[in-house]
Amino acid sequence: MSALIYRLMPHSAHRLRIRLQIASAGEKLQCYLPIWIPGSYTRRDFSRYLNILKVENNGKTVAWQLDNPSAWSAQGEAGDWLVEYEVYARDYSVRGCYLDDVRAMINPACACLAVRGAEQAEHHLIWQPDESRRDWHSAGAIASTDNQWQFDDYQTLIDTPLMFARDLLRCEFEAGGIRHEIAVCGHHGQEDDIALKLLDNDIADICRNTIAQFGGLPEDVPFYSFLLFLTENGYGGLEHQRSTLLISSREAFSHGNKQSYIQLLNLFSHEYFHTWNVKSLRPKAYAKGYELEHEHISDMLWLFEGFTAYFDSLILLRANTIDKAQYLRLFSQDISRHLQRQGQHYQTLARSSLESWTKLYNGGENAPNISTNYYIHGALAAWCIDAYLHRYSLDRQGLDQRLAEIWQQAAYRAQGIDEADFIRHAQSRLPPERQAEFADFIRRLIHECDYLPLEFAAETFGLRLKYYAPPQEANAIGNHQLTAVTEAGIRWQEQQGKFYVRLNDPDSPAAKAGIAANDEIIAVCGEQANAANLWRRLMRGSGGETVSIHILRDGLHHEYSWKLRLANYDTAWLSIDEQAENEAADRRRQWWRTRSAKR
Repeated sequence: MSALIYRLMPHSAHRLRIRLQIASAGEKLQCYLPIWIPGSYTRRDFSRYLNILKVENNGKTVAWQLDNPSAWSAQGEAGDWLVEYEVYARDYSVRGCYLDDVRAMINPACACLAVRGAEQAEHHLIWQPDESRRDWHSAGAIASTDNQWQFDDYQTLIDTPLMFARDLLRCEFEAGGIRHEIAVCGHHGQEDDIALKLLDNDIADICRNTIAQFGGLPEDVPFYSFLLFLTENGYGGLEHQRSTLLISSREAFSHGNKQSYIQLLNLFSHEYFHTWNVKSLRPKAYAKGYELEHEHISDMLWLFEGFTAYFDSLILLRANTIDKAQYLRLFSQDISRHLQRQGQHYQTLARSSLESWTKLYNGGENAPNISTNYYIHGALAAWCIDAYLHRYSLDRQGLDQRLAEIWQQAAYRAQGIDEADFIRHAQSRLPPERQAEFADFIRRLIHECDYLPLEFAAETFGLRLKYYAPPQEANAIGNHQLTAVTEAGIRWQEQQGKFYVRLNDPDSPAAKAGIAANDEIIAVCGEQANAANLWRRLMRGSGGETVSIHILRDGLHHEYSWKLRLANYDTAWLSIDEQAENEAADRRRQWWRTRSAKR
């Protein structure tokens, strides 16, 4: 079959008009749009944005029919076909498409119909701007010729997002022998060039450290592109084979907030790590390609997302973009988030991978009560595995070395890996008497709830792990005057001067009294609700004290009362144990790759 050609024509009101040309095809045309995009494990149903305008066969308009919510077909004669349709492009996410009068973000999985039977043919994409957009520039992992791109097949097409803007900031650096580019749109500041230079230096160090960890780049990555789409307060990233599409706030990019900037670096690190861990080395379920018309599940996200989440911040430390105190603070926050999520008691890591399509992404306000998070939980499991390997492996190497060895084997890259493959390889580097124990260690981490030996990991690396009641402020952990004494059983969030219940422990006295998620708190113990008295009344009370809350729900007023319980010690704090044995300090130095473990 001849190459498929997509002509993308931007219109007003966020509309992207597309003409799909299929030459020398059969008498029946079948098209479909993916229901999900690889790397984001839940249904997206992109067809909700699509409107078919007409279908032509050999120059004549023919009728088309809907085969299912994401598939269409038409009957005609063998020859040439044309499908003209529109995509509504106003999705501020890394999964969809966005278009306005100053910039565009194109995810082909959302915009480009697949033609059944032609997925392996060449696909060409042509950007045809109107007069007002002729001075726009483009960025992406594949170079264009006169606003035209060529892709080997449909999978490559949908794995190559593109960004367009009149004003694109760009910078380049070399890492691993190839050129890397950062392209930024949506910036708005007098010192953006300075901000980009600082970002460029940090990302270059992160990339070089990641490449060194794996021992090289995948052979099919001749160039790498970071596409950064700035918004007022967005955040997210999605990995691709030769690029990543990132969304972040302008404040983070401009270094307006140090923690936000670190979060942005963490996002870059996470998505870049996926170049090896999920794009090159895949779960066995995805080794032969993605099944895009239905949910394509895997029970290995704890490794491919969890391990990636573990190394993303560790690489920031190794690249000297954050210091040890900042790293320990980040990791302590992950431990705290996990401990404060009730779903960890009900869902295993393996099951969280399988159920990500429903519970993690679509569980609503009850998701934290019934599901664990394979990013954070998986990262903590990775830490425990890393500690075990550092302590007991014959070569005293950790998880980074084992993962690199797996990736370096062509058979694993071709066939993918599963849990048994990972255990088998890591076991081979352990003494015989430890191998069965290690297999059971992994089994319990992945297939049991409430097994996470964090103290073992902390001791292995010469760290202290302490637990506190929740602090009033993030930097006040351990400060008695700013630490909770009692537990409200709920968490609240201020929004435009109003306070809403955002998380409700279903077994807490508050829940049993009747408090529910999304209730608007209007008064506490007879006082109008504000941040100060909510904290004072609910978190600094006395155990057994009765409190009352007035709320609005569905336009009606309700009053509830219950007895406070003592605060849970579920806020973690990691610090260097200055009294740790030399062997543990040496392991910490090797883990962090620092010259002195005491520094």
